[in-house]
Amino acid sequence: MNRREANTLDRYLTEPTEKLYKETYEDDPVDTTDCFGNEIADEDGVFELTFAMKCLYTGQPVLTCKKIATQDTIVDLIEELGEENVYLIEYVSSGKRYKEGLLNG
Repeated sequence: MNRREANTLDRYLTEPTEKLYKETYEDDPVDTTDCFGNEIADEDGVFELTFAMKCLYTGQPVLTCKKIATQDTIVDLIEELGEENVYLIEYVSSGKRYKEGLLNG
């Protein structure tokens, strides 16, 4: 094996062929959708729901998660998660202020 072949083999073994994660850049569009993929309108009320993921065996909460919903989708989200799993519902802001906050960091 010559030096060039050794370098090629080393590169093949040490560099992943595909990215394992999505790289983010400053120019990437900000995700201004709710948890169902609906675009958040400026006049929408935006809510953050905190809910628990439970262990299948014990039924005990093992992880808390948060999702964003609008006034149009909040009932659907509560039904999907199960109202017994929802711990907290917080009003975040209007859709316009929410999107401005995402864009301005």
